[in-house]
Amino acid sequence: MEKVIFPQKSEWGDTLAAHSGGTYLQLVESCSEAYFHKNPITRYLFRQRLRKAMSYFTRDSYDAVLDAGCGIGFLLPSLALRAKKVSGIDHFETAIQCAEHLVHQRGLPSVSLQVADMTKLPFSDGEFDAVVSLSVLEHIRDLDGALKELARVSRKDATIVLGFPMEGKGSLFSFFEMIDYYTFSWRYSRILHKQPELREQAPGHVSTWHEIDSAIARHFYIHDVSFISFFPI
Repeated sequence: MEKVIFPQKSEWGDTLAAHSGGTYLQLVESCSEAYFHKNPITRYLFRQRLRKAMSYFTRDSYDAVLDAGCGIGFLLPSLALRAKKVSGIDHFETAIQCAEHLVHQRGLPSVSLQVADMTKLPFSDGEFDAVVSLSVLEHIRDLDGALKELARVSRKDATIVLGFPMEGKGSLFSFFEMIDYYTFSWRYSRILHKQPELREQAPGHVSTWHEIDSAIARHFYIHDVSFISFFPI
Protein backbone atom coordinates (compact mmCIF):
# COMPACT_ATOMS: atom_id res chain seq x y z
CA MET A 1 0.00 0.00 0.00
CA GLU A 2 1.08 3.58 -0.66
CA LYS A 3 3.18 5.09 2.09
CA VAL A 4 1.29 8.11 3.41
CA ILE A 5 2.53 10.08 6.40
CA PHE A 6 0.04 11.95 8.58
CA PRO A 7 1.99 14.52 10.64
CA GLN A 8 0.76 15.34 14.13
CA LYS A 9 -0.57 18.83 14.85
CA SER A 10 2.14 19.25 17.50
CA GLU A 11 4.79 19.21 14.74
CA TRP A 12 3.71 22.71 13.72
CA GLY A 13 4.27 23.98 17.24
CA ASP A 14 2.51 27.32 17.77
CA THR A 15 2.54 28.26 14.10
CA LEU A 16 -1.09 27.18 13.58
CA ALA A 17 -2.49 28.62 16.80
CA ALA A 18 -0.90 32.06 16.82
CA HIS A 19 -3.17 33.57 14.14
CA SER A 20 -6.36 35.59 14.04
CA GLY A 21 -8.34 37.68 11.58
CA GLY A 22 -7.00 37.61 8.03
CA THR A 23 -4.11 35.25 8.65
CA TYR A 24 -6.44 32.76 10.34
CA LEU A 25 -8.76 32.85 7.31
CA GLN A 26 -5.80 32.22 5.04
CA LEU A 27 -4.80 29.17 7.05
CA VAL A 28 -8.35 27.83 6.92
CA GLU A 29 -8.32 28.31 3.14
CA SER A 30 -5.03 26.38 3.10
CA CYS A 31 -6.78 23.42 4.82
CA SER A 32 -4.65 23.98 7.92
CA GLU A 33 -7.21 22.60 10.37
CA ALA A 34 -9.11 20.20 8.13
CA TYR A 35 -6.76 17.29 8.91
CA PHE A 36 -7.38 17.78 12.64
CA HIS A 37 -11.08 18.65 12.36
CA LYS A 38 -13.40 18.00 15.32
CA ASN A 39 -15.83 16.49 12.84
CA PRO A 40 -14.53 12.93 12.20
CA ILE A 41 -16.25 12.79 8.80
CA THR A 42 -14.37 15.84 7.55
CA ARG A 43 -11.12 14.56 9.04
CA TYR A 44 -11.61 11.18 7.36
CA LEU A 45 -12.40 12.67 3.94
CA PHE A 46 -9.40 15.00 3.93
CA ARG A 47 -7.03 12.19 4.88
CA GLN A 48 -8.56 9.82 2.36
CA ARG A 49 -7.83 12.22 -0.46
CA LEU A 50 -4.14 12.12 0.48
CA ARG A 51 -4.19 8.33 0.31
CA LYS A 52 -5.88 8.51 -3.09
CA ALA A 53 -3.44 11.14 -4.38
CA MET A 54 -0.41 9.10 -3.32
CA SER A 55 -1.84 5.97 -4.97
CA TYR A 56 -1.13 7.61 -8.34
CA PHE A 57 2.58 7.85 -7.53
CA THR A 58 3.31 4.38 -8.86
CA ARG A 59 7.05 4.68 -9.46
CA ASP A 60 9.63 3.96 -6.78
CA SER A 61 11.33 7.31 -7.29
CA TYR A 62 10.73 10.65 -9.00
CA ASP A 63 13.31 13.26 -9.92
CA ALA A 64 11.28 16.35 -9.08
CA VAL A 65 7.76 16.76 -7.70
CA LEU A 66 5.73 19.95 -7.36
CA ASP A 67 3.09 20.41 -4.67
CA ALA A 68 1.16 23.31 -6.18
CA GLY A 69 -0.77 24.91 -3.35
CA CYS A 70 0.96 22.98 -0.58
CA GLY A 71 -0.76 24.87 2.25
CA ILE A 72 0.82 24.05 5.61
CA GLY A 73 2.72 21.17 4.01
CA PHE A 74 0.71 18.17 5.19
CA LEU A 75 1.57 16.15 2.06
CA LEU A 76 5.25 17.13 1.86
CA PRO A 77 6.65 14.31 4.09
CA SER A 78 4.91 11.70 1.93
CA LEU A 79 6.22 13.27 -1.28
CA ALA A 80 9.74 13.49 0.15
CA LEU A 81 9.75 9.69 0.48
CA ARG A 82 9.24 9.33 -3.27
CA ALA A 83 11.17 12.20 -4.83
CA LYS A 84 14.77 13.37 -4.98
CA LYS A 85 13.50 16.96 -4.99
CA VAL A 86 10.18 18.39 -3.79
CA SER A 87 9.07 21.95 -4.45
CA GLY A 88 6.09 23.44 -2.65
CA ILE A 89 4.38 26.71 -3.46
CA ASP A 90 1.41 28.50 -1.95
CA HIS A 91 -0.31 31.82 -2.48
CA PHE A 92 -0.26 32.63 1.25
CA GLU A 93 2.97 33.51 3.04
CA THR A 94 1.37 32.46 6.33
CA ALA A 95 0.87 28.91 5.00
CA ILE A 96 4.44 28.73 3.68
CA GLN A 97 5.79 29.79 7.07
CA CYS A 98 3.86 26.95 8.70
CA ALA A 99 5.09 24.49 6.06
CA GLU A 100 8.68 25.62 6.62
CA HIS A 101 8.31 24.88 10.34
CA LEU A 102 7.12 21.33 9.57
CA VAL A 103 9.92 20.75 7.06
CA HIS A 104 12.47 21.92 9.63
CA GLN A 105 10.95 19.72 12.35
CA ARG A 106 10.93 16.70 10.05
CA GLY A 107 14.40 17.35 8.65
CA LEU A 108 13.49 17.23 4.96
CA PRO A 109 16.48 18.68 3.04
CA SER A 110 15.01 17.73 -0.35
CA VAL A 111 12.02 20.06 0.16
CA SER A 112 12.10 23.72 -0.89
CA LEU A 113 9.24 26.17 -0.39
CA GLN A 114 8.26 29.58 -1.69
CA VAL A 115 5.32 31.94 -2.03
CA ALA A 116 4.11 31.92 -5.62
CA ASP A 117 1.10 32.49 -7.86
CA MET A 118 -0.27 29.39 -9.62
CA THR A 119 -0.71 31.42 -12.81
CA LYS A 120 2.96 32.53 -12.76
CA LEU A 121 5.00 29.60 -11.53
CA PRO A 122 8.70 30.36 -10.87
CA PHE A 123 9.96 27.17 -12.52
CA SER A 124 11.51 26.13 -15.82
CA ASP A 125 9.65 24.39 -18.63
CA GLY A 126 9.41 20.63 -18.08
CA GLU A 127 11.04 20.78 -14.65
CA PHE A 128 8.79 18.23 -12.90
CA ASP A 129 7.99 14.59 -13.60
CA ALA A 130 5.06 14.70 -11.14
CA VAL A 131 2.70 17.41 -9.93
CA VAL A 132 0.01 17.29 -7.27
CA SER A 133 -2.52 20.00 -6.46
CA LEU A 134 -5.26 19.27 -3.94
CA SER A 135 -8.11 21.60 -2.97
CA VAL A 136 -6.55 24.50 -4.85
CA LEU A 137 -8.31 24.96 -8.18
CA GLU A 138 -11.65 25.84 -6.57
CA HIS A 139 -9.92 28.92 -5.10
CA ILE A 140 -8.66 30.15 -8.50
CA ARG A 141 -10.64 32.28 -10.95
CA ASP A 142 -8.14 32.04 -13.83
CA LEU A 143 -8.33 28.26 -14.25
CA ASP A 144 -6.89 28.26 -17.76
CA GLY A 145 -3.94 30.37 -16.64
CA ALA A 146 -3.17 28.05 -13.72
CA LEU A 147 -3.52 24.84 -15.74
CA LYS A 148 -1.39 26.20 -18.59
CA GLU A 149 1.36 26.86 -16.05
CA LEU A 150 1.08 23.37 -14.58
CA ALA A 151 1.35 21.94 -18.10
CA ARG A 152 4.34 24.16 -18.89
CA VAL A 153 6.43 23.09 -15.87
CA SER A 154 5.56 19.39 -16.32
CA ARG A 155 7.36 16.91 -18.53
CA LYS A 156 5.39 15.37 -21.36
CA ASP A 157 5.07 12.06 -19.52
CA ALA A 158 4.51 13.60 -16.08
CA THR A 159 1.96 12.34 -13.59
CA ILE A 160 -0.40 15.18 -12.65
CA VAL A 161 -2.85 14.66 -9.79
CA LEU A 162 -5.57 17.29 -9.38
CA GLY A 163 -8.12 17.12 -6.56
CA PHE A 164 -11.11 19.36 -5.90
CA PRO A 165 -14.48 19.14 -4.11
CA MET A 166 -17.69 18.20 -5.91
CA GLU A 167 -20.02 20.34 -3.85
CA GLY A 168 -23.72 19.82 -4.23
CA LYS A 169 -27.08 20.25 -2.57
CA GLY A 170 -29.62 18.02 -0.91
CA SER A 171 -30.53 16.92 2.60
CA LEU A 172 -27.37 14.85 3.21
CA PHE A 173 -25.05 17.64 2.03
CA SER A 174 -26.97 20.18 4.13
CA PHE A 175 -26.65 17.90 7.16
CA PHE A 176 -22.86 17.70 6.79
CA GLU A 177 -22.71 21.48 6.29
CA MET A 178 -24.58 21.95 9.56
CA ILE A 179 -22.19 19.62 11.43
CA ASP A 180 -19.22 21.45 9.91
CA TYR A 181 -20.59 24.82 11.01
CA TYR A 182 -21.14 23.86 14.64
CA THR A 183 -17.81 22.04 14.96
CA PHE A 184 -15.56 24.42 13.07
CA SER A 185 -16.61 27.04 10.53
CA TRP A 186 -18.61 29.21 12.93
CA ARG A 187 -15.35 30.96 13.85
CA TYR A 188 -14.56 31.55 10.17
CA SER A 189 -18.06 32.95 9.59
CA ARG A 190 -17.93 35.14 12.69
CA ILE A 191 -14.66 36.77 11.59
CA LEU A 192 -16.08 37.56 8.15
CA HIS A 193 -19.27 38.93 9.71
CA LYS A 194 -17.26 41.35 11.85
CA GLN A 195 -14.64 42.13 9.21
CA PRO A 196 -16.14 41.52 5.73
CA GLU A 197 -13.19 43.31 4.11
CA LEU A 198 -11.06 40.26 4.97
CA ARG A 199 -12.90 38.29 2.29
CA GLU A 200 -10.41 39.74 -0.21
CA GLN A 201 -7.58 37.99 1.64
CA ALA A 202 -9.33 34.62 1.61
CA PRO A 203 -12.07 34.64 -1.05
CA GLY A 204 -13.11 31.01 -0.55
CA HIS A 205 -14.35 28.89 -3.44
CA VAL A 206 -14.65 30.96 -6.61
CA SER A 207 -14.78 28.20 -9.29
CA THR A 208 -17.29 25.37 -9.46
CA TRP A 209 -16.36 21.76 -10.04
CA HIS A 210 -18.10 21.90 -13.43
CA GLU A 211 -15.83 24.78 -14.47
CA ILE A 212 -12.76 22.96 -13.16
CA ASP A 213 -13.72 19.75 -14.96
CA SER A 214 -14.09 21.59 -18.26
CA ALA A 215 -10.82 23.48 -17.84
CA ILE A 216 -8.84 20.33 -17.06
CA ALA A 217 -10.23 18.65 -20.18
CA ARG A 218 -9.00 21.59 -22.26
CA HIS A 219 -5.41 21.24 -21.09
CA PHE A 220 -4.73 17.61 -20.16
CA TYR A 221 -5.35 14.06 -21.19
CA ILE A 222 -7.44 12.58 -18.37
CA HIS A 223 -6.18 9.10 -17.55
CA ASP A 224 -8.40 8.38 -14.56
CA VAL A 225 -11.18 9.95 -12.49
CA SER A 226 -11.74 8.86 -8.92
CA PHE A 227 -14.03 9.99 -6.12
CA ILE A 228 -13.63 10.24 -2.36
CA SER A 229 -16.83 9.75 -0.41
CA PHE A 230 -17.82 8.83 3.12
CA PHE A 231 -20.27 6.34 1.64
CA PRO A 232 -19.46 3.83 -1.16
CA ILE A 233 -20.57 5.13 -4.58
